[in-house]
Amino acid sequence: YNNHTRYAAPDVLYRTGRTMGPNSTVNDKYNMTWEFPVHSRFTYLVRLHFSQFMPNVLREGDLIFQIYIANQTAEPYADIISWADGNGVPIYKDYVVMMHARGIEEVRNLSIALHPSPQSFTFSDAMLNGVEIIKLSKSDSLSGPNPGVYQDRPISNTPPSPTSIKPNHGLRRTVAIIGAAVSGIVVLQT
Repeated sequence: YNNHTRYAAPDVLYRTGRTMGPNSTVNDKYNMTWEFPVHSRFTYLVRLHFSQFMPNVLREGDLIFQIYIANQTAEPYADIISWADGNGVPIYKDYVVMMHARGIEEVRNLSIALHPSPQSFTFSDAMLNGVEIIKLSKSDSLSGPNPGVYQDRPISNTPPSPTSIKPNHGLRRTVAIIGAAVSGIVVLQT
């Protein structure tokens, strides 16, 4: 995107503050995964937020995990303390992903998965504090509202008959506008 104008839809922030849990045998067999509906045929900036808050993880190499975004390896060796130069220091990492369409699909799930690394010295775990997903475009079009946003039904162009009662669409439109504005930021607590 060098020398191009970048447009961003409203950021979508998901707060997680999550680890896989204390059972390393179970953790080694599974991924901690989130899926977010996004429009296909767009590029997205995925910003992952980290701050190591586990009391027993104190030095580099104690907690190492792998990060997969859209089913591709984004980080084979994620070590938050190493990235942040210390324990308890917030940091974020940016990744850019293109969501290709499969056939005529308009919406696809963008997945983010974390998996413990066999290279971790002490803990078999993974953690994530927050996610921002930002829709990018090289043109002026971001192709409509984000998936999941309430959309009002189209109003018929047929003139009302003299005996019909015209419904009040004003309240529904107001709710749709407020819903679209609020949906720009979604908070998910776990």
